Amino acid sequence: MTTALFVAFSTLSFALVVFALADCVTHRPAAWFLWLLFVLLGFVPISLDLTSGKVSIELLSVVILGAKVVKNGGGDSAGWSIGFGVPLGALFWLARSKPWARSHRSR
Repeated sequence: MTTALFVAFSTLSFALVVFALADCVTHRPAAWFLWLLFVLLGFVPISLDLTSGKVSIELLSVVILGAKVVKNGGGDSAGWSIGFGVPLGALFWLARSKPWARSHRSR
């Protein structure tokens, strides 16, 4: 159950970041390069070690594209971790630009 939640949150975080990134690139706001950097990052990653089931929170870390899947250590017997970061930049961008509220012009 916990693994499924981490997979769902990681996928949701990644999807939010990619959607916000695409919207930011197409609309080019003022200081858009800074917005791109902010949208790309997920803050305070929460990880689940798939071998031991241990959940860890990294307060002073960031994750690019909002999610991560990493192998812990080297060798064949090393375990895997899955995690996600809070996509603050993507959430701020989506709240600011409101892509769902834009009227679409008919062609």
